[in-house]
Amino acid sequence: MSGDRPPRLLVGACGSISVVKLPAQLTALRALGADVKVVLTGSAASFLPVGTVRRFADVVTDDDHVSLARWADLFVVLPCTANTLAAIAQGLTPNSVSTIAIAHRRPLLLFPAMNADMWAAPSVTRNVETLRADGHTVIDPVPAPVYEVASGQVVDGIAPPPVDQVVALVRDRLRGTDSAAAVVAPRLQALIRGYRGTAVVGAAVRLELAEHLGDGELTAADLAGKLGAEPERLRPLLSALVHCGLLAVRDGRYRLTGDGLLLATPAVRTAALAANELAAPAHAHLADAVTGPVTAFERAFGTDVFSYLDADPGLAQVYGDAIATPGLIEAVARRRDHANKHVVDLGGGTGALMAEILRHHDTARGTVVDLPSTVDLARERLRAFGDRVACVAGDFREAVPRDGDLYLLCRVLANWTDDDATRVLERCRAAMPRHAVLYIVEMVRSTDDHDVSHAFGELELHATYGGRLRTVPQWNALLSAAGFAAPRAASLPGGWTILRVEAPDQQ
Repeated sequence: MSGDRPPRLLVGACGSISVVKLPAQLTALRALGADVKVVLTGSAASFLPVGTVRRFADVVTDDDHVSLARWADLFVVLPCTANTLAAIAQGLTPNSVSTIAIAHRRPLLLFPAMNADMWAAPSVTRNVETLRADGHTVIDPVPAPVYEVASGQVVDGIAPPPVDQVVALVRDRLRGTDSAAAVVAPRLQALIRGYRGTAVVGAAVRLELAEHLGDGELTAADLAGKLGAEPERLRPLLSALVHCGLLAVRDGRYRLTGDGLLLATPAVRTAALAANELAAPAHAHLADAVTGPVTAFERAFGTDVFSYLDADPGLAQVYGDAIATPGLIEAVARRRDHANKHVVDLGGGTGALMAEILRHHDTARGTVVDLPSTVDLARERLRAFGDRVACVAGDFREAVPRDGDLYLLCRVLANWTDDDATRVLERCRAAMPRHAVLYIVEMVRSTDDHDVSHAFGELELHATYGGRLRTVPQWNALLSAAGFAAPRAASLPGGWTILRVEAPDQQ
């Protein structure tokens, strides 16, 4: 921007109830000494008449959106609805604000305003991540009482930050300082305090709040009575769940949102319990795992994850159910290769994959190999299949059944170091008959160092097991060290890869 004129600030306002705060925001922004212009979407004008806005700043149209985009030193979208957020992220032009935003050649400053359920939606999260990756600043909304148009009630919700914080953010951008304290702090604070979301969801699952609420509505006192808790001790948890978009409250009565209903499903329950009781305590020692000889899990629990689970069948059940991936299990189980085969599932856990294989293929029979307590759980799950399946307790680093036609290592080898993984593969090679085939199912890491799509998954492998994701060349090297030739790879749903490895005598 030129030093011989005031900075040029263009404010785009969208159709959220938060737009009623625009006059106060414009008054404060004009005090910065900026030349302020405003463009309203049609929906925004239905909340706040153009004539009212003109009392506080020049109102312009997007008839010449290119000129407006070039005129502005900074384009602020305040408030920014989910619709406009998505449009800018995807390069669409459904309204005046998104049209100017796409033509503007400088980073945008966006203040989202929407229902808490919408803000928590995966699609909105993806759009926010896209905008941030493109260099724009998206300021997280903050908890606030808001008027909900749909219900006509004031509810606990989210909204753009207070006026003074908005002004501070805009001032820093106009000055070119873009201070980390003002812009980055909300995102950094969210990362630092991420443990709270894990704890809140875990508490809701343990207390079975979703089961108690069902499709109805209850007051905090009603819920406290069902739980044997004090209402005032329960209320902060309920408020946190409202903030997370899992509960909604009206007239003091709480109900489950769409996402909240999922708290009662087995998949979400086990994932939440595993995160709280296994993953979170281990990840607290992540720094030690990076610099020391033991995993973060060992640092937290005093033993490795497999020994720990073997001593606690209840947690072993939670862990086994949590790592089961229904879409992946279905894709692997439906493969025609299993028909008329003896399938040996090494590290088969609680038997979820084997159950699907036997269900889809009447002529298949199976063997599940895993730790004693886990095999007991698999035996119970697979009881209905009778003598078509055997469950064997053992360490497949030491021995592997010899009479299999098809051997499976599904989400197993990434848990191990190269030395242990090679040892498992060597045991497989020694046990496999000449006609047998080995299938390895894993996420395969890209060779592109800039691809961070699996970053947290790999970090969890490292923290929990001491394992890692591998690239195709690394898989080839690992298999070669165990006496196998390079595998044939095929893609599975969800980004998974299946590697087909033939017995050495076939190669």
